[in-house]
Parts: sequence; C-alpha cells; structure tokens
Amino acid sequence: MQLLIFPSIFQHPKENLIDLRQLKLDSSTEPIPVIGLSGPTQEVVGQVREAAQKFGFFQVVNHGVPVLLLDQLVNAVKAFHELPVKERMTHYRRDMGTSVNYFSNVDLFLSKDASWRDTNTNNLLHTFF
Repeated sequence: MQLLIFPSIFQHPKENLIDLRQLKLDSSTEPIPVIGLSGPTQEVVGQVREAAQKFGFFQVVNHGVPVLLLDQLVNAVKAFHELPVKERMTHYRRDMGTSVNYFSNVDLFLSKDASWRDTNTNNLLHTFF
C-alpha cells in the first residue's frame, strides 16, 4: 500500500512545530546524558530527574541487561514491524488488559493532533499473575 495523501489528522499546525534549521547544534552542544545505575540510589535518582527535566531523555548504562538480550529485543521488534500489515493487525487492540498489545496513537482522542507511530506493549505481570 502506498500513501498518496498525507492524512490531515497527522498534519500539525506550524505554530506547534520546531524549525530545525534554526537550531544551533555544534560540537559545544551538550551530549545526551548517560546515567549509570551502579551508583548510589539517591545520586542516580537525581541524575534521572535532571536529565528528564533538562533533556527529556537519557541513556542508561550498567543496568545489568546482557547485550545479547538487547540485540535480540531490537531484532524481534524490527521483525514484528516488518510483518505484513494483515498479520500485525491480529494483535491490534486498545484493551490494555491483555498481555500483548499493538496500537497506534494512544492519545488519539486526547491530543489536538495525532502522532504517526505504532506501539507494541508487553505486560509481563498479566502473563505471570
């Protein structure tokens, strides 16, 4: 399926957009914060708070998750999103009471403008309890 017309629901007003050409990014720009989870709890919490407030995101290291597992996770997510739409749609639902969900625009009815994204959630607690 080829998209010929960009749906208006996904077109954000210009006043809501950032003009990336006006951003001044150079070598003096602060890097993405890297937070190691091996430090004292209060220190880590402070780093997370500061990074979330200042940048909105951060990289976590020393979390104990094996690199092989992370690679397998990325490969599984990529494989899922490369499936034919018809096959992915068998998992499409907004009922968050199930263990695996696939949905788009979780904030569709709350936000002024829709975001163009697909989301896959896995509720492990629902699976085991």
